[in-house]
Amino acid sequence: MTDIRRVAAVAGVSTATVSRVVNNTGPVNAKTREKVQQAILELDYRPNKMASSLRQKESRIVGILQTDHTTHFSSLFADAAEDTLFNHGFTTIMSNTYGERAIEKEQIEFLLDMRVGGVLLRPFKDTTHIPSVFDRLGKANVACVLVESYPVDPLQFHTNLNNAQGGHLAITHLLELGHRSIGVLLPFEPWHTEGPHDQRLTAVHRAVAKCPTPVDLHIKRHNTKDQVAFGYEAARSLLQNNPQITALFGTTDLLAAGALHAAQEMNLSVPSDLSIIGYDDSYVASSMHPRLTTVSQPIDALGEATGKLLVSIIEQPTIPPRSVSISNILKVRDSTGPARTI
Repeated sequence: MTDIRRVAAVAGVSTATVSRVVNNTGPVNAKTREKVQQAILELDYRPNKMASSLRQKESRIVGILQTDHTTHFSSLFADAAEDTLFNHGFTTIMSNTYGERAIEKEQIEFLLDMRVGGVLLRPFKDTTHIPSVFDRLGKANVACVLVESYPVDPLQFHTNLNNAQGGHLAITHLLELGHRSIGVLLPFEPWHTEGPHDQRLTAVHRAVAKCPTPVDLHIKRHNTKDQVAFGYEAARSLLQNNPQITALFGTTDLLAAGALHAAQEMNLSVPSDLSIIGYDDSYVASSMHPRLTTVSQPIDALGEATGKLLVSIIEQPTIPPRSVSISNILKVRDSTGPARTI
């Protein structure tokens, strides 16, 4: 493996000059810089960033720790965060926890062994252990930003998507279309009482309470993994027992997709007979027929904001904890329309 001494010999300069070029830490005239860069290319020299971090006592390595990097949300988030960190001179290490607290702990210790300067952590749903995680990282002088972790602790750095604002967008859209009998489909969140779906539901209740005319809400919750199946079954049950319902809000696109299947099977025209709105703006929303109106989550903006916040903490260790909340966007498509006359 080529080392810095070999690059210096080929370029005819000192190792200190090569270091200044590689790390951009000092003045080097253009001709000398060109010779060093040419030697680096010829020799395929790859600096040891970990060793450099240890020498400089400033790590440019960051860990991105999530439950599963393969999901649509996780992959988009990680890509945006990584791009942002790369543009600020950081290298990233990706790790999965698979929803296991023991694995999360093991991965954090691994990242500490790798001398990371910071960690972006999207923890599993049960976050009762998070204070101990912050304590462990704090003792190692490693910055940490929690992502989509509930409830939000004011003593920690945190980023999330504004679920209350997203829920408000969805229900307000239906109310403005004249819907006054509305079904809401959402998951149970037994691990905490302030999770994203509960926040969306709270926003629904608040908007309904302010509506000048009475609104009849019908709420169905589930704790199964198959959201499409639950959306289908819940929609059929609600519509059979409450034929006056003119709109359904699924707090995920998968729930809304299941509801759309049920409506079509019951020979209900969407949106003429029944409006359906989802949440996420996943590929499901635009691939359904009719295409789903949905609340779009700007995951890339979340990744960028999280990366920037972590960089700020690393560069300014004394800044006080804060939370950054990203607003969502309503995407009106073909599955919502004016309420039918009952």
